[in-house]
Amino acid sequence: MFKKTEKNIQVLSKEECIDILQLNLKGVLAVYKEDGSLFAFHFNHIYLDGKLYFYVPKSEYNPQVIEDKDSVSFNISDGGFDNKNNWASYTKNVIIFGIINNINKDDEKLEILRQIFQNDYSNSIELEKAIKQKVDTINILELSINKISGKIESEKLSTLI
Repeated sequence: MFKKTEKNIQVLSKEECIDILQLNLKGVLAVYKEDGSLFAFHFNHIYLDGKLYFYVPKSEYNPQVIEDKDSVSFNISDGGFDNKNNWASYTKNVIIFGIINNINKDDEKLEILRQIFQNDYSNSIELEKAIKQKVDTINILELSINKISGKIESEKLSTLI
């Protein structure tokens, strides 16, 4: 079902793909709507235990479009880098295919929110207070990964060969 990357020099290892997921916090989630049209969103995410979690204010999206889809894709790229010996810039891109579900249980939502916001608060009391305020206003979506792949893209790919 998935096309193999033609030039192995372009391919990123699974570990490199995961590093990009952990270091870059925003990507594009794409789903097909019931009428067959494509719908894409920019989402913040966190990578935990082999899955991606998205936290979205309930007021900012239509849950019927995203939730419980058995075929979604998520694309993310790093900030890019320049090759000193070449004019071309390079970007590492990762694409994920998987299944997305809404996390409905409050205890699961609370644990994921703790992971997401732990670096934003100086102590656990402030963290717990903030999370309890947010838990009812945020949806947590879980993306179970079926396929992950990545590659290096360049303005001038021939320089990699």
